[in-house]
Formats: sequence, structure tokens, C-alpha cells
Amino acid sequence: YVLNTQGTKMKRINVTLKGVPIIRRITKVGCDDKVYVFGFKGSNGIVLDPKTGEKTAVAAEQAEGMVSDPATGKIYHGDYAGGIIYECDPSKPYGISAGDKDSDTNPKIIARLKDMDGVQDRPFGMDVVGRNLVIGTLPCAGKVGGALTVINLDTYQTDIYTNIIPDQAILSVTHKDNIVYAATSVTGGQSSTPTQKIAHVFSYNVDTREIVKDVEIHIPGISGNLCAVHGLKIGPDGMLYG
Repeated sequence: YVLNTQGTKMKRINVTLKGVPIIRRITKVGCDDKVYVFGFKGSNGIVLDPKTGEKTAVAAEQAEGMVSDPATGKIYHGDYAGGIIYECDPSKPYGISAGDKDSDTNPKIIARLKDMDGVQDRPFGMDVVGRNLVIGTLPCAGKVGGALTVINLDTYQTDIYTNIIPDQAILSVTHKDNIVYAATSVTGGQSSTPTQKIAHVFSYNVDTREIVKDVEIHIPGISGNLCAVHGLKIGPDGMLYG
């Protein structure tokens, strides 16, 4: 529309814009053996069945992390902006709109982290530990200090432990038994100024909600500070890698 600010006339101009693909943000395989693709600044995700080539749109925003629950097959993804946590049930048809945790939509939104603490924005680290979804987050623009969040998947009770490692965001989480292993970054939200210099890896007991051990990461032979650690995995030998 073009508005004449000197008067009251307004003119509508029809503009034809050609759609273009969005940039992929994350791509992961769910417990249902389907490929979940989420885009940068996307409005929906796509679920691809590699056996048939069928594609299904599913409600999403800009997903930053995703995990499958091996016990139920459900998919969880965390989206920017606002730290929105979605629950997807592959046994039911997917839709392109999502209601709250009490709705019958699929997927549904089980938590909005930023609405709860005012800060958590990007859910990068996600893992399912028993009947708990554990999430590591980066704060919103201009802020430092992430959080470790634990959501009970039976009741959707959400507990946010903000700034659990002072002024550091949590980029990655994994687990062995009831112990969560998490890795941090000194960098916070966009335009923020780091106050710390060295990333941490820490272990956390989900049952007692206490840090078991916390270490700064120093690697022999590497000069300078390690500002971030991500990609944590428990290897087949039982060791922690990142």
C-alpha cells in the first residue's frame, strides 16, 4: 500500500514475489526413522519419509535443537524466539498449528521458557532422561547466562535453573543413567558482552537437582581459551566426548 501522508488517499499495489527455499537450520532423524528438517526463520518444519519420499509439514518456528524419546517415540524440538518447546507425536497426523499443552493439536507447545523467566531464548541442548526432558539454553539479546531446564513429561511441570554456571550459556546436553552432562559457552545472546573466558563441562544429577562436578576446559597443547564446548556424546566405551 502507498499512503499519501498529506491527505487520506491510499493506493494498493499488487506485487508478485517468487517464493524461495529457506536455509536449513537443523536436520535430524527421529525414532520413527523419518527425517525432521527445520529452517532458519522458518514458519514450519518438514517431516520426510525416506522410504516413500512423502513430505509432511509440521508446526515449528526456528528450531535450534531436537531430540527423540526412545521410550515413547515422541519428538521434542526447541525453537527461537522465546524458547518454545514443542512435543510431536508421530503416531498421529501432524498439523501446521500448535496449541498449548492441554490441547489436542499435534504438535503441541508444552513450555514457553522466555515467558517464564524473561531471558531464555534459544534451546540448543536437548535430551530425554527417564521421564524428563532436559534443555540447555542461550539467553536473549544483550544478556549473558543461560539455563538448564527440566520438564516432567508426564505432568509438563517445568523447572528452570537460570545461570546455573554464572554468565555462561548451555549449548549441549547428554546423559548416562540419571546424570546429565552439559557444556557451556561464554557467549550469550546477540550484542551481549562476555564476562567469562573459559567454557565449562559439568555433570548434574536429575534426581537431586544438584551439580555433581564442574570443570573448566583446558586442553594440553592448545593455547588460548576455549570459549565454547558443544556436541557432547557418550561413546560406546562409556566415555564423554565433545
